[in-house]
Amino acid sequence: MHDPALPNISGEMNMRDAQPTQQAKPTSLVVVGWVWIVLGGMAILTCAFAMIGMGLGAYVEGLPITTSPFIWFLFAYPIQGAMGVWAILSGRAFHQLRRWGRTSLEVMTWILLAWVVLFTIIWCVLHIYFYDSLMSLFLIGFGIVNAAIWAIPLILMLRTLRSPLIRELCCRTGDPAPSS
Repeated sequence: MHDPALPNISGEMNMRDAQPTQQAKPTSLVVVGWVWIVLGGMAILTCAFAMIGMGLGAYVEGLPITTSPFIWFLFAYPIQGAMGVWAILSGRAFHQLRRWGRTSLEVMTWILLAWVVLFTIIWCVLHIYFYDSLMSLFLIGFGIVNAAIWAIPLILMLRTLRSPLIRELCCRTGDPAPSS
């Protein structure tokens, strides 16, 4: 019998020293969380490099950056960077099964899905009304395929985020339920 006051070097496991087993998280939960963490990192990187590129472009041309036709990007990029940080924080909170992380990722997923659908509609309408060629049909097809490439994973993410299992896991082990 091993004395619990002494370190166990025999390789036997003392039941008092055993760590409680943690139930494995569903794979979909881990994947969705990591996808949003990676998307957040990409948003931050593209934001930083785009702002650097705009600044260098204006410097090389010798023009003030305010003369650029894309001046509104200077306001959009910080928003993109902030959303990237929020996506990373939400993905991490989702991995920790926090209720606000799941809710935040669901809202961001809905917004991104709406953006994909809206952009595809605008893309197709512009190519129908402004171009009369075979290339227009090709570009419309390209827009629809591109939308599917983005929309299908977003719909699968929404399915995961809205599933009863994920909701129950986030309510059980995450933030306390709101009192009503």
